Amino acid sequence: MLAAGLLKKIPRFGPVAEIIEFQAKDYNGKGEPVDKEISGDDIPFGARLLHILIDLVKPTSSILRGTKLLQHMDRMTNRYDTKIIKYLLGQNVKTSFLVQEEELRVHELLPGMVLVRDIRSVSGQLLLKANVTLTDTFINIIEQWHRREPI
Repeated sequence: MLAAGLLKKIPRFGPVAEIIEFQAKDYNGKGEPVDKEISGDDIPFGARLLHILIDLVKPTSSILRGTKLLQHMDRMTNRYDTKIIKYLLGQNVKTSFLVQEEELRVHELLPGMVLVRDIRSVSGQLLLKANVTLTDTFINIIEQWHRREPI
């Protein structure tokens, strides 16, 4: 896709480019891009969600709309991630698929990441609390602190 290719050239836009690139990929791996073998939860979460939302707003049927359309889509397990659809329908599902938790080194931090846990120095000094969205400023503070005392 042209849009994905353009976004890949912008620093730090790789994850967004992947979402755009795989937005037409069915959950079972069929669909665009055909030259990339990826399926299920290996498809980026944003792409799976966008795939559902695009089909949800397409004017393809005047009979099925909103909740009725989502319920219909929920039966199409080869095409959509039904965990996301169930969540959109308000059904009680584990939302762990919404968060991808990773343990990273300081130099791997990127703006836009959200802290799942507090960041503390080895001595226990609290630097940032959980649920903070990282910015360039926060990352610089963490890097400077880490040079003085490991995190």
